[in-house]
Amino acid sequence: MTAGNSMEIFERLQKRTGENDLDLLADLLDSAESVILARRFPFGGGELEERYRDLQFRIALAFYNKLGAEYETSHSESGISRTWGSEDVPQQLLEEIVPVGKVGC
Repeated sequence: MTAGNSMEIFERLQKRTGENDLDLLADLLDSAESVILARRFPFGGGELEERYRDLQFRIALAFYNKLGAEYETSHSESGISRTWGSEDVPQQLLEEIVPVGKVGC
C-alpha cells in the first residue's frame, strides 16, 4: 500500500461520513483491511492488494453506518425497519473477495 492511496481512502471516508474522530476512521479502515485479509488469505499472510482498496472503503463505511447498533437483528421506528442479522459485514461485500488457496505442502 502506498501512503497516497491510504490517505486517499481515509479522506474519502472522512468526506462521506463527515466524521471528525480520525482515530475512529483509522480503526474502521484497519478493521475493514483485517476482514479482507482474513477472507482473501484464510491460511494467513498476505498484504492488501490495490484492487481491494475500494472494497476496504465500502466495508469501513458499512461499519461506520452500524456504529451503536452492531449486530442489530430487528428495529422498527417511524416506518423505518432494520434487520442486520449476525453478520457485521454485508454478504454482498464479502462475495467480492477471492480467497487464495495453497496446493501441496
